[in-house]
Amino acid sequence: MIPDVEAVVGAYLRQYPAVKTLGAKVTGETPTDKSKPWVCVTQLDDPAVEDHHSDYLIGWMGQFDCYAGATGGQGEASLLTRTVRRALKEMPAVPLEGLVVSRARFLSCPRIPDTDLEPARQRFALTAELRVHPS
Repeated sequence: MIPDVEAVVGAYLRQYPAVKTLGAKVTGETPTDKSKPWVCVTQLDDPAVEDHHSDYLIGWMGQFDCYAGATGGQGEASLLTRTVRRALKEMPAVPLEGLVVSRARFLSCPRIPDTDLEPARQRFALTAELRVHPS
């Protein structure tokens, strides 16, 4: 059975030293305290790759909404996004609980300020595909 990739990726990002240094929270929803930067991890899809009918090799796709904190602005959101991107790129070399990441590929990364929040926040929406299989 494929592990909960969203949970494994979230735990990995929470422990990633550069994400911790930025003081960023990694979550699956908008945090109550929005004063510090945060990453919202959302699974978009998880199809089997090519003809792997056994669901062994999965092309997990996720969106990583990287938000600036209360006063960080575009620069803070950009730095967090680039940090998350680097962390994901390094995942294939890292032993993970129940999961092997064999590749990280980035599909999109627009800057889309979130005007629904009060006050509005700078945000980059990084979309990535991770090739994964159980360990």
